[in-house]
Amino acid sequence: MYTHEAVEICPHCMFEHYEKDWNPNKGYRVTCMNCEESILLCDECSHAEDNQERFCDWERETCKCFRDLKVCYNKDNKRR
Repeated sequence: MYTHEAVEICPHCMFEHYEKDWNPNKGYRVTCMNCEESILLCDECSHAEDNQERFCDWERETCKCFRDLKVCYNKDNKRR
């Protein structure tokens, strides 16, 4: 699997956060280097191989999306 530097603007502090050597196996939710709030790598998600439709269901109220739901369930479809 390839790796590259992922960049996203933190919506909490507007800092340009970067993840060196990021790959999809690391997940799309990271912690901002500046304010330490949880953020999503939305640009990486919109270009991901498993998201060819560029689907986005991020909810402002919960700050979650379908990527968060995938993490909450294990392979048996049971909550962790």
